[in-house]
Amino acid sequence: MRALRVLSLPADHHYVRHALGPGARVLPDPPVPGAPRRVWWPSPAWEPTWIERHRAAFDLVHVHFGYEHRTVAQIRDWVRALRRLQVPLVVTVHDLDLPHTADQTDHRARLRVLVAAADEVLTLTHGAADEVRALTGRTATVVPHPRMEPLDTIRRTVRPPRPTGPVTVGVHLKSLRANAGRVELLRALTTATEALGPQQAQLEVTLHREVADPASAHHDPDIVAWARHQDEAGTACVRWIDPLDDAGFTAYLAALDISVLPHRWGTHSGWVEQCLDLGVVPVVPDVGHLQEQGTRHVYTWRGEQPTHQSLVTALAGAITEARTGRDVRAATAWADHRARQDVVSHREHAAAHHRAVAAHATGVGTREDDTPARRRTNAPSHRTGRTPQEAS
Repeated sequence: MRALRVLSLPADHHYVRHALGPGARVLPDPPVPGAPRRVWWPSPAWEPTWIERHRAAFDLVHVHFGYEHRTVAQIRDWVRALRRLQVPLVVTVHDLDLPHTADQTDHRARLRVLVAAADEVLTLTHGAADEVRALTGRTATVVPHPRMEPLDTIRRTVRPPRPTGPVTVGVHLKSLRANAGRVELLRALTTATEALGPQQAQLEVTLHREVADPASAHHDPDIVAWARHQDEAGTACVRWIDPLDDAGFTAYLAALDISVLPHRWGTHSGWVEQCLDLGVVPVVPDVGHLQEQGTRHVYTWRGEQPTHQSLVTALAGAITEARTGRDVRAATAWADHRARQDVVSHREHAAAHHRAVAAHATGVGTREDDTPARRRTNAPSHRTGRTPQEAS
């Protein structure tokens, strides 16, 4: 199969690079007016006029994310432009619930329009595929989330056993994105780590400085008060930092033994995948389909508050796993699994792209109804555990 020219929205992202692979001819993100280089949002390619001006440069469009700034009407106009210009459309459903907002009404409406118009629909887990079918009537091909780290890094990431002493349990709330837990999560984590004992876990909480700034829209006085109390009590280590770039976040994550994801809602997570690649044990909430991404330690939300017993149980299991470390053999096995996964992902994406283009070549074209796409019987299975043997 010849390599098709793909307008990927976005292009410069870990997921896209690893999922499509080096053989894909992915166009660079168009420059965002007034933004620094390598900033891809908000992409001007979401304007119908941009698509019309640049139609000759690409063979198809593949949508991943980054369209939350568009209204439903604007998305409809955009897919009409694709149809008029005979542009094949592939959509990967990453977020059934957008992490940036509590009200999902507009996001779900945008998603319905895009999925209805798509020639090919993909998603990352079978649970998400079930939701896509219930929401839109379309059957999505399941291609699991790719690795987040280079294969050489995965092979080199060996962690010695930690039979004694506290392991580092980190939670990073960043600038308090809408779906991030608030002070209730921090109180629950403090209580849970205290219950496990100081020889089991040291809690490290990281936040962006703007959360402590009364002039910032991200200011949270309850968290600031909690942090001041920790300075006196010494139960948790609180770190105030500036936002990290990709390399900085990788270094932060690699320094932990356990990473607690603070999500109150969501669908999939690259954070989980990066933990697995770096040998960090993820503790995840029971939201979305994170449990299909190879996680084992899960806590439960009850409203705004995680349940104490679920958090203690999840942390205790994660501590046991973290103490075993990751030897050379395990790191190599995980890297080999990721390499095999790359092959499948690259093949599945190329096949989806060629099917979408072929549909237009044979006159089928982009649809705008909710007719289910044909069921794929050879879609790769999702991972149910963390070991390569279980996953492959």
